Amino acid sequence: MTESLKSAPPAISKAITEAMKEVHKIRKTEKNKFANYEYASIDDFLEDLRPKLSEAGLNVVSNEISREHINVPEKQKDGSFKDSLFAYYIYEFYLLHEGADQSYGPLMRSVDVRFVGPQTSGQAQSYAEKMFLRSLLKVATGDQDADSQEQGNFQKAKQAQNKPDDEEIKNTCAKIKQLMNEAKSANQLKATWADSQNFLNNLKKQKPDWYEILETQYTSKLNEFNTKQEAEE
Repeated sequence: MTESLKSAPPAISKAITEAMKEVHKIRKTEKNKFANYEYASIDDFLEDLRPKLSEAGLNVVSNEISREHINVPEKQKDGSFKDSLFAYYIYEFYLLHEGADQSYGPLMRSVDVRFVGPQTSGQAQSYAEKMFLRSLLKVATGDQDADSQEQGNFQKAKQAQNKPDDEEIKNTCAKIKQLMNEAKSANQLKATWADSQNFLNNLKKQKPDWYEILETQYTSKLNEFNTKQEAEE
């Protein structure tokens, strides 16, 4: 069992509770000019929470453990698409208690942000720390939650990368059709169909008409083998 799944040590649990008692809604002093919304900056968070954490004897340490970059196609005003570089970071957090010599972690958090240069790493870490503290101490900020937001650019891009395009699907369908045509027995035909099951299940959802064509060929070919076997018997 990883540390993040265990119960926090008593001293740390008590310190978190004590800090939570002192936390109130944090004011928003910054504004995102592009998306037109106000937000509480990391400086707002630290200014408000640092003395409360210190009084409770609690220290929070973050550590970047991985990063990944990906190009995300974004639609321009003229209707064209241009790739923008995004960065995906994973952090681990540890809670340290001053008096009891106890620690708790790692607790994992991830964040994706637009890559704008060397400062991107610092921006991502600041955002991850803010979200971690918000979750840890149940800080009210009045921010919108995930249900009111569009899915992150990085997640969209990852899904797009994992989803085959029509040309790739056509090529795979053609290969399966060829293998079924070349099958010399019912067992060989069934094996071809079984080996392609994962692709066929996805095809049935994404391209039901294409799936039906393959299924019709499979059924027809199987019936031919069965009819031939019955005639021979």
